[in-house]
Amino acid sequence: MQLTQVRSRLFRNIVDSGDVDIAPDVTALVGKNESGKTALLSAIYRFHPVYPEHSSAPGQNYPRWRKVKDTRSGQINDARPITYTFVLDDEDLKAAADALGPIVLKGRSYSRSIPYEGRHTVTLQVDEGAALENLYNDEETPPALRSVLGTRSSDYTADDIDLFTRAAHQRLDDSASASRSSSTPATTRTFPAGSP
Repeated sequence: MQLTQVRSRLFRNIVDSGDVDIAPDVTALVGKNESGKTALLSAIYRFHPVYPEHSSAPGQNYPRWRKVKDTRSGQINDARPITYTFVLDDEDLKAAADALGPIVLKGRSYSRSIPYEGRHTVTLQVDEGAALENLYNDEETPPALRSVLGTRSSDYTADDIDLFTRAAHQRLDDSASASRSSSTPATTRTFPAGSP
């Protein structure tokens, strides 16, 4: 996985950095004093801090001149101080195919945003139909469930899709937990629109 772009919003003195491209070999941040170079690097550091206490607390890092107004309006809850964009390498694509089956990912890139409360949001282009079909055809799907659901994906009801989606989330959670416990970085987690 290769970091290719970052964007910081509402972090320290940065209102919106815009998209900052990260080159595969060398990237230089150049700017005047107090222009946000250190703030951008601090936001990037929040992706995987060495010390957990260096998390993104709004009290410390939200722009002070906006904090009261944005707290009252609720905008502070929607703030995404940092968004990272990555390109997946072949090993990442294989890990995703092992967890979800073939032809589920539609592209090689994904984005991860980290809000102040700490729950990451992942944006990844997936073919939900292919993911459901792969889950349905998995040998671990109980025969009784297959007989109830029918033989084709076009037979799925909204309840069936909800069941498959929850099973896919569980499989991804199990895969990510196994990756973390083996000290290998977790690959990716996909969440269809509207899921928790």
